[in-house]
Amino acid sequence: MAEKSSQFVGSTPENYDTYLGPNIFNDYAADLGRRAAALNARSVLELAAGTGIASRCLRDALAPDASLTVTDPERADAGRCGREVLGW
Repeated sequence: MAEKSSQFVGSTPENYDTYLGPNIFNDYAADLGRRAAALNARSVLELAAGTGIASRCLRDALAPDASLTVTDPERADAGRCGREVLGW
């Protein structure tokens, strides 16, 4: 039998949101937020929001009375996004 040389431990969404996600998505998320603000978007639907990296930028960039709806098929990611970003 093959021997394990390493093993992933901990919360996948938390580790992704802390280490990998920001390195991949921060610039994209900031640009998305700027574009949504420039359009004066009143209602935004974000598909596959993951842990909410882009959602944070959208939330901060949109007008206070704008509507932001986020979805993600992965329950753990959507849960983290809801708790950490949207305050569910």
